[in-house]
Amino acid sequence: MVEKFSLLSHVEKHLAAVALAQAQEWLRRQVTVQNVIDCIDGWLDDAGGIDEGLMTEHGRWLARSDREALAFPEELYWAAFYLTGSPH
Repeated sequence: MVEKFSLLSHVEKHLAAVALAQAQEWLRRQVTVQNVIDCIDGWLDDAGGIDEGLMTEHGRWLARSDREALAFPEELYWAAFYLTGSPH
């Protein structure tokens, strides 16, 4: 979600408050289990496949059969992110 927020706020020049709300909405309503697997695949490639904790987490996601299900629909995954300081 942080990467999505950075893209929206810095690259696409959205106000920070708007970018945060959009990033939360994206995480809640668009990110699937398969998206998470693909993301972890990339991280493992970057790490040379030697990050044991990441490999364990990857296995946990790979074991899921609901690849098209939303990965983070509950508030506990995205509600803790908030802005402090200037909303711009």
